[in-house]
Amino acid sequence: MDKAAWRGTSRVEEKPWGREEVWSAIHQINGKILYIRAGERTSLKYHKNKDEVLYMMSGKARVVHADEEWHKYDIDLASSDFLPGNFFAIQSMCLYRIEAIDDCVIVEIGTRPGISSEVVRLEDDYGRADPGTKKKRVKSKDERNTDRS
Repeated sequence: MDKAAWRGTSRVEEKPWGREEVWSAIHQINGKILYIRAGERTSLKYHKNKDEVLYMMSGKARVVHADEEWHKYDIDLASSDFLPGNFFAIQSMCLYRIEAIDDCVIVEIGTRPGISSEVVRLEDDYGRADPGTKKKRVKSKDERNTDRS
């Protein structure tokens, strides 16, 4: 029998939009609690080899997202409300951004990042976007409607 149970501790990582409480779990699984301040948003990004599930504990947010087909075609980004009790599944290569309307607490469970699971940031409000990203982002339907106003 090679199975075990153990206790661990988390670490806090400050982010420009709030903070993350991070822990490593079993095998290839990581956990995080994201604390995103109202009015802030994460990078518009995708992970090359990391899948994630986000669960909204409290607050209200909007998730801007696209399936992996956005790499090949100019498509509209979708926008979905993200409320307590909702979850959002994001597979690798799928573009997304979380925009906090209220202060949010979000649980993230994801595959453990490794060397090949790097994040690619297309846009970032805090100067962390990757230089030389090849794909020009298409505005979401909400953004295009705002431009016409």
